[in-house]
This record gives sequence, structure tokens and C-alpha cells, in this order.
Amino acid sequence: MATAKNSGGIFFGWWIVLGATLVSIVSSGIGFYGHSVLLDPLVNRHGWSKGVISSAISLYFIASGFVGMIISRFIDANGP
Repeated sequence: MATAKNSGGIFFGWWIVLGATLVSIVSSGIGFYGHSVLLDPLVNRHGWSKGVISSAISLYFIASGFVGMIISRFIDANGP
């Protein structure tokens, strides 16, 4: 079995793993921790309470959890 190596001698798959890890770190950071950065500007600009804004974010994560379970069953049944 041949292995795909680039000119640097590192297996190409490790570059894919590195890229996927960086995308995961950035998306998780923005999706989860970005709420705290945007909370005060949303309160000041729109006059919404922190509870309303936080409940919207909580609803998003709850819905994502349920949708993730549905999508994972679909992928298991049909393949990616």
C-alpha cells in the first residue's frame, strides 16, 4: 500500500487532521464562547434582557442536540 507524502515527508492525512482540529476549535469557540462577547452589546443596542438573549442561546443548543440525534441516525442508516 502506497502512502501519500508531501515534499516535507509528513503524511498528508495529518494535515487534514490538523485542519479539521483548527476548524473545530474556531467554530466551538465562536459558537459557545461568542455569546459572552455579544451579550452586553445586544442588551445595549436592542434593550433586550440578558435572560431573553441567554434563553435564545440555550434553545439553540438544545435544538442542536435533538437535531444531531436525528441526523446521526440518518447518517448511520444511509451513510455519509
